[in-house]
Amino acid sequence: MTRKEAYESAIAVQDASNLLGVLRSFVAAMDAIKLECDSTDERNTHPIAVLYSSKIESLTHSGVGSAFNNAYERVEEEIENERKSNEVQQNLQQDGKASYIQSNP
Repeated sequence: MTRKEAYESAIAVQDASNLLGVLRSFVAAMDAIKLECDSTDERNTHPIAVLYSSKIESLTHSGVGSAFNNAYERVEEEIENERKSNEVQQNLQQDGKASYIQSNP
């Protein structure tokens, strides 16, 4: 994507409805303009970044504070559930090994 295309895509993406397509375009646009930015903060606040992030916020309905908080809590719960599931599986495997060793001395 050229620099010109990056600016044009930041406007065009405002009508998009496919989050994955928006994200892929966002990466390409940021790659196209990265040389005109002197710092990470400048890239993060670049007008193209702002337009894309606004669209992402719109598609994910994350503009409301409670939506972010709810999503954060759900992700934390999923991480904890996955950790517990892995512990259970490890315990079952260890129990199975212990049973095998006890029954086959």
